[in-house]
Amino acid sequence: MPAVVSTSLGMVLIDWTSAGICRVVPGVAGPLCPVGPEAPSFVHQAVSDIVDHLAGNVRNLRDIPVDFGDAPPFFKKIWTVLRNNSNPGDIMTYGQLARAAGSPGAARAAGSSMRANPVPVIVPCHRVVGASGPGGYSAPGGLDTKRHLLAIEGVALRLSGRTGVK
Repeated sequence: MPAVVSTSLGMVLIDWTSAGICRVVPGVAGPLCPVGPEAPSFVHQAVSDIVDHLAGNVRNLRDIPVDFGDAPPFFKKIWTVLRNNSNPGDIMTYGQLARAAGSPGAARAAGSSMRANPVPVIVPCHRVVGASGPGGYSAPGGLDTKRHLLAIEGVALRLSGRTGVK
């Protein structure tokens, strides 16, 4: 049974498999549902780390085990590259991310992978911006949520400008 926890983004659903966290959904409605005692220890640690991070106690969440399931291999590669090559407060463009993943010219595909990211915050898609602006953000709250997540990490997002940040 997934957990539903209260954070600075509102209620966030966190679900898992035996292999890792498989879903993070900000902005859900419904009652709190804490992690049960039967959940693996990595789940308790992951939920604690995510809640702390969203409370402003910035953490690098790359050690949380993740289960991407049957996502397309290109998406898995992009998510892994982003996760392993960015730290809180970093930003990169979709093009930079595609190049880092060995696929120069695949900026739009990198953007598509960000929209399909099943574990936002853990795979920090909020750190990826457009070459000429903030890009998008498909989680509830859209760009306001992206701005909030970046602000937690010390980055001010604006709606226009070359890199999308101040």
